[in-house]
Amino acid sequence: MTSATTDSHHNSFHTSPSVSGRVYDLGSSEAGIPSSAIVHSIKRENTSHNFARSPKSTERAVILPWSGEYRVWWAFLVVLASFTAFFETYNIAFSPSGLAPYNDASSIIDYVLTAIFSLDILAHLNLAFYDENDEVVYNRKAIAGRYFNKMFWVDLLGVFPFYEVILALTGQLGKDSRASQYLSLFRLFRLLRLHRVNHLFGMLQYNTSISLITLTLIRNFGAALVWAHVAACIFYFIARQYAFDVDNTWLGEKALELNELESYVTTLYWSIVTFTTVGVSSSLNIHLFMDSQ
Repeated sequence: MTSATTDSHHNSFHTSPSVSGRVYDLGSSEAGIPSSAIVHSIKRENTSHNFARSPKSTERAVILPWSGEYRVWWAFLVVLASFTAFFETYNIAFSPSGLAPYNDASSIIDYVLTAIFSLDILAHLNLAFYDENDEVVYNRKAIAGRYFNKMFWVDLLGVFPFYEVILALTGQLGKDSRASQYLSLFRLFRLLRLHRVNHLFGMLQYNTSISLITLTLIRNFGAALVWAHVAACIFYFIARQYAFDVDNTWLGEKALELNELESYVTTLYWSIVTFTTVGVSSSLNIHLFMDSQ
């Protein structure tokens, strides 16, 4: 293939999600696997052009994975999946357990997130895909069969209200008790939504418009940020189980004098200094910090 032809395909990203003469199927959730399963042939790009121009395409009434609307929707879900990683872990550690009360801003956000990711399940049941012959499949039965065989169950687990159901079955609904605090760990199932983020980095790895060094720095910084947050939530969750006893926890009884935001900032500080210093100095730093409050 000549360089002119390659450039032509490379510049056609506005009509289909392609880079370097290759087309990415945003409807596929097969991330983190070899490039042969992520990077598709140029034939798919030509197929997407012909399919879009076909007079029958409007009659098929399916979602096209290369359409601008779906690409915006998918990018939106990646952002929400990233937000879920922070939101759910924060609620497990810092918010009252037992869903009591369940009418605050955090609860509304939870409802909205669940509704949006549930809509994405419906979208996938109507999302065209490429078969092994690089042909567009728009038959709804085939689309549903492919989705049920792969990512449907992961997406379903990511929206199913395990926490609410188990609280109701155990009689802990509306109670902020130690038992309901442990049961809140069932909210971690919602982190299954993060497979979209993994898929994103799998695609960007083969995007020639961004250098591999830049992508690696962004990915590593994001991972460090997430793990510092997760560690902070774990530290606080453990201290909470011991009622912030001064002899058994790092935080001590002064934690009871802090509001939710102050508790999170303090715990995040502890998490960062623990990862970046030696244990003794970090312990000294956090006690000095708490004494200054």
